Amino acid sequence: MDIPEKGRQAAHALIDAVSHNSDAESPDIAQAHRHLMDSGALTADAPDGAPASLDLTHVLGASLVALDWLVDEASLSSGRSREEVIIALREYIDS
Repeated sequence: MDIPEKGRQAAHALIDAVSHNSDAESPDIAQAHRHLMDSGALTADAPDGAPASLDLTHVLGASLVALDWLVDEASLSSGRSREEVIIALREYIDS
């Protein structure tokens, strides 16, 4: 898949957040946000050098819930474990 490096890193950050998820936990939104910021995949520019503020809690939360559900559905429909589905997804992103 031909994806810019920062996009690839962003995809892995989202996958990381759902791959550490157990049935008792929800995806780690704070961890995903940190990884996106640290990788440079997420930036915010403000006019005239003013401090930028960006709250992605709801967007990240919705994305992680959807990704978590999709991983579960792919696992159920394919008969593979969550871990196998996540590995296949990572391989696809890196291809």
